[in-house]
Amino acid sequence: QKSGVLPGRRPAVLHAPQYKAFDIAMLRRAALSWVGELTERIRGRYAGTVPSAGRWTSAHLAILDDLRILSLSAARALSPQVLDLLEWASALNAMIERVRRLRSWELRVPGCESFDAENRTGLAIEWAVARQLSELTYPVAPTLSSELSLVMSRVNDATRMGVLEIL
Repeated sequence: QKSGVLPGRRPAVLHAPQYKAFDIAMLRRAALSWVGELTERIRGRYAGTVPSAGRWTSAHLAILDDLRILSLSAARALSPQVLDLLEWASALNAMIERVRRLRSWELRVPGCESFDAENRTGLAIEWAVARQLSELTYPVAPTLSSELSLVMSRVNDATRMGVLEIL
């Protein structure tokens, strides 16, 4: 299993499916489902506007490191020297799975500003990954990239800077 691991780092691919053949339909289902859920959470909790990041924890920073590695792995898989669609799809799917796990950590404590700030950071990371996913799918699957952009257009994205630049 290729994992996009830099020398001296632990594997970044945590639960990527074992691709036996390039399957854009599988990636499409995972990406559109997750981005759809993400936009609905933003619409429901933040009146349709992507929140800015709040308080960063060590867990957020660790996830961001994993996401950077996976993003680089997906981009590298499309380089002319490599051109490996299985590695590309696996890295993108791993990015989706990683941010889905981030969501499962969300803490919901009514009236507790500290936990809300951490949740906003998680949501900002998810949004940055959604935008990155749209960009990384374009060279191989421009239709999927357009579909992701269309789903993301349902919310107001005021976060043009910040987390996206980190990825």
